[in-house]
Amino acid sequence: DAKAGRIKSIVIKDFSRFGRDYLEVGNYLEKILPVLGIRIISINDGFDSINSSGFTGGMSVALKNMLNAMYSRDLSRKVRSAMKTHAKNGEYMPAFPKYGYIKDPEDKHHLVIDPEAAETVKLIFTMAADGKTKGQIAKYLNETHVLTCREYMCRKGIKMHRENEKEKKLWSVTTISDMLKNEVYLGKIIWNKKRVARTGSNKLVSNDKEEWIVVENAHEPIISDELFRKANEKAFTNQKKVLAKRGVACPIFFCPTCGRRLGFTSRETGYRCMQAHISGLSGCAESKMDRKEAEETVLDAARNMAQ
Repeated sequence: DAKAGRIKSIVIKDFSRFGRDYLEVGNYLEKILPVLGIRIISINDGFDSINSSGFTGGMSVALKNMLNAMYSRDLSRKVRSAMKTHAKNGEYMPAFPKYGYIKDPEDKHHLVIDPEAAETVKLIFTMAADGKTKGQIAKYLNETHVLTCREYMCRKGIKMHRENEKEKKLWSVTTISDMLKNEVYLGKIIWNKKRVARTGSNKLVSNDKEEWIVVENAHEPIISDELFRKANEKAFTNQKKVLAKRGVACPIFFCPTCGRRLGFTSRETGYRCMQAHISGLSGCAESKMDRKEAEETVLDAARNMAQ
């Protein structure tokens, strides 16, 4: 909006409401907003950029922004510490329950089994234990029109928003894989598997297994230990596949049936729908293009636009 000229001025209570990263706030005050011609006023800090000629307003403003950043990091540490304590007490901390469970109406930190979804969870583990591949399981669920985890949650009234949400929901190999490895279905709570790279960042990094918090018998299990072990033994192997280096298709071509991107065929002579083997949709299998013809078409269009 600022770049489009829809904003002429920004009024904030204090600089902490604008941002907690003091370097980033300084960058906006000194470089970005002046270039865009936007006036910024901070009430409690007594700051008005129209009187500062493009500077942050002196050492006091810089120190305030630095203190805001320190406060944010300190608050983040305290929140993480409190959540670890709750997790060690066997309390379920994530915002949303795992598929197969619902939150106990009397205690939001305790999970209870959702009978309908639990049957699908049992089916997935049973098929895996019987030797079905993750792709075969996903294809079966898609062909039999079983609601995906997200669709089922939405039907239950749990609003889950995600960037780049696809219109056509499908079970995927990744979803099946994550479910088969998730020990929440054994009645366990596992916390602290990942952490944010730094305060304010969206990037997650994995913690060592010794740092995980694992609580047994936190809720009723859906899967037995024996079925879980057998399903994982069949679904995952310790041998790493050695794959030949292949080109990566640029995500500019999309399947008109499922909306997923097209990737290269095995010999890289054409494009095909990457989900055709599991979607169970006839249109996905028909989503194919000759690579040379498709790329020449795009280049012709680009040349015409350039002219």
